[in-house]
Amino acid sequence: MPITLTPEQELRLRAYVERGDFGSIEDAARCLLDERLDERDVEADDDLAWAKPLVDEALAEVEAGKTMSREEHERRNAIRLAALKNQHDHWFKLQDLLLLLVDDLSSSIDQKNLQICREFIEHREFGVALEWLWSVAMENNISVSETQKCSFHHLAELMGMDSKQFEI
Repeated sequence: MPITLTPEQELRLRAYVERGDFGSIEDAARCLLDERLDERDVEADDDLAWAKPLVDEALAEVEAGKTMSREEHERRNAIRLAALKNQHDHWFKLQDLLLLLVDDLSSSIDQKNLQICREFIEHREFGVALEWLWSVAMENNISVSETQKCSFHHLAELMGMDSKQFEI
């Protein structure tokens, strides 16, 4: 049975093929159709019985008065959102300061270790990155300037680390 794809469907399938997900547009169409048919079978068999105890628990909490107003809910979410924004800002500050220190030491440290350190930073492993940078500098007898030492100490303090570990 021939099926005509819309231009948008063909473009999307072609993108999957070009990315290497499928060998051909036909393979992609067959596979994605099979996946969706399997999903529909699961959905049809799901009577949501698993949800009944959760709904019953929620209804019991409402009966017992264990609810909160919309205003209270919004207030709590605003506090959570502010905390997340502060954490996000803190991460970017740490990232920027660490990258400045890495750049400052880059002429003295080999590319492999610099790349490892940058990967730690990219994955927000800031403490590990700082310790790695220090250990590479110490193991390779790299002269760390007073300004760089201050950067190590400042970053350690921002992360709640013991800055004494970054002393010669």
